[in-house]
Amino acid sequence: MQGEQQAVSDPMTSKQPSQNSIGRSLGLSSAAMVKLKKQGMPVDSVESAQAWRQARQNIAKRKPVPPGAQVVGGDTLRAMIRAQQVQEDGTEMPESHDQAKTRREIAEANMAEIELAQKRGEIIQVKAVEAVWSNALASAREHLLQVRARLAPLLAVETETFQIEQLLDLEHNKALNFMSGVQLPGANP
Repeated sequence: MQGEQQAVSDPMTSKQPSQNSIGRSLGLSSAAMVKLKKQGMPVDSVESAQAWRQARQNIAKRKPVPPGAQVVGGDTLRAMIRAQQVQEDGTEMPESHDQAKTRREIAEANMAEIELAQKRGEIIQVKAVEAVWSNALASAREHLLQVRARLAPLLAVETETFQIEQLLDLEHNKALNFMSGVQLPGANP
């Protein structure tokens, strides 16, 4: 009797994997495992946890692509719908209401994920990056075009090579600092 109690209370003799080992097998962090366990994911085995997760995944990710369906640009859902819509004689059947509704719901979920990622600052719009980059390049171009006008009067009166090199180095460093966004104290761009 005492030996039976010891076997039940001894975690080393238990065959059930730990929550962390299940998480490692599924490629999930400890925090993700805790969250999923609260949502009802079983943690008695890797197989049951994986089956639970697959049952709750996006329908487009769950269904395998039918044989003969061509995936274009990674759009698996559209390929699946097209494969289901082609009759044996090769003519296309119209999309069913359920298929259209599923496609719309998936698109709405994807848009919601994109909006959330934008709010979190995880993604930004390409046009915004292009605008900032374009302005930075235009400013750098203007700065470099003004180098000649700033240096010509100074270099015209200099006769010593060392002084000319110092003026050129100073202007070169100003241009590099301007392009990197660093403004030296007392330096005029």
